[in-house]
Amino acid sequence: MKKLVTAALLAAWALTASPTPASAGDEPMPWKDEAELASWLDAACTAVEADTGETFAARPTLRISDRGTIREILLAELKDFDERAVTPQAAEESANMLSGALMAKYAPDANVVHVQPDAIRLVGRMQPSKGHLEADHVRVLLLHEATHALDFTTHQLHARMKACTSASELQAVGAISEGHAQFVAWRVSKTLDLEDAFNRVTYGITGEPEDATPVMRMAMAAVLAAFRFPYEQGLAFFKAVFAAQGLDGVRAALAEPPSDPAWVEEPERWLDPSKRATSIDAAAIIGSAAGLFSGEHWKPTQAAVLRAQIASQAGRLPEERRAGFLTGFDSGAALVAQQDGVAGQAILLALGFATLEDAERYEADGRALLDGSKDLIEAMGLTFEERERVEGIGPEGAWPGVYAERAIGQGAFQQLIRVMSMRRGRVVFELVSMNVAAVDRAVLDRALIRLVAAIDAPEEAAKLPALAPISVPTEEGPEEDTEDVPGDEEPEPAGADR
Repeated sequence: MKKLVTAALLAAWALTASPTPASAGDEPMPWKDEAELASWLDAACTAVEADTGETFAARPTLRISDRGTIREILLAELKDFDERAVTPQAAEESANMLSGALMAKYAPDANVVHVQPDAIRLVGRMQPSKGHLEADHVRVLLLHEATHALDFTTHQLHARMKACTSASELQAVGAISEGHAQFVAWRVSKTLDLEDAFNRVTYGITGEPEDATPVMRMAMAAVLAAFRFPYEQGLAFFKAVFAAQGLDGVRAALAEPPSDPAWVEEPERWLDPSKRATSIDAAAIIGSAAGLFSGEHWKPTQAAVLRAQIASQAGRLPEERRAGFLTGFDSGAALVAQQDGVAGQAILLALGFATLEDAERYEADGRALLDGSKDLIEAMGLTFEERERVEGIGPEGAWPGVYAERAIGQGAFQQLIRVMSMRRGRVVFELVSMNVAAVDRAVLDRALIRLVAAIDAPEEAAKLPALAPISVPTEEGPEEDTEDVPGDEEPEPAGADR
């Protein structure tokens, strides 16, 4: 679907570096002749048909395109997805951020593979020790895109992505799309003695800019893990499925893609349905607080939390704590909400663990990460002020947890970050308000009380009306009054810890 040069890191890198553009004589340019590229794509289609045993109804054509064209295609595609999976604001932001980084993009509506030379050149500039991308690399890139073209028509993968009703489902189906394109490109590359080229192209998609500082790498670790997921884990998924069930298993995964990204991370759970259940339904728990963001000014999305995203934070811990980080992780879910016109977001996170000991270990590690964030922020050249820190949250501060309020920024530009963290039995909650004034401590408490109810008394909590939407102040006054609203009453909480 997308060939990206780690877009989030690209954006951060662009703010801190001024690369000297290489001259045309310094860089190979195996993309000047559109007719030659089209012949390479035709050869790629032939190779993909031979590997998959399937045939194109109509082979794609090829076009050399620029960032503006790629942006228009990407934006139209993202806006065509269900808003529960991709909000309009997220579609705009993604199109703006990714359009300059996509080396190639298959447009299913027109059946055209677009190649973007500027993005291909950029890979070599950002990763100079790995070398520029030359003709063989572009051939591998076209193998990947040709597979997309086949899958989107033969297996209707694009239609399946458009039908996804949650970010988690889209995450899973997207990983199947990218993973299969990688799988076929990898297999064909081996037969054509292009495996080194395949590895270079993959690194161009998932690797870091070489001049990214250690601090930048650490700060962007979770974002990078999410970008790598469909390419790296998607490929690993298909390798595992092929090893277990051959091409029949591969075709089965394309015909009925996993709906849960956890099954992509752990292919054995897709291969054996008896292993799919988790001991904690993090999605149901986090969904119990969704009513807070049901007002017209909010755009919420709910998604599974990738193990890789959380694991990426291990590098911020003392070395002696890293080995046991995330031991016993069972399931995770996040509710992310954006308020119209506000450059910020609220995040409700629930992480479930196999044992109480595992959850307690992660709770301690989470505290260490929270306490160590000051050093990371200041190392990035930003200011950090902890304005408030309270031990004891929930009803009358009776629950063991922490609330912290920090101002982070540079000069006059400051963002207010509110963080609430607590463990309840085998579930750890992390609630964050990033520069969203409407989501204050009282709102985070309301969310936490409902989330805890979903653990302590799930049957009773399931019968409660949805939480009333958060009040958003307007020029005429509050949008709605959320005090003493029916539906905000919670079942009497059980003991403070379990």
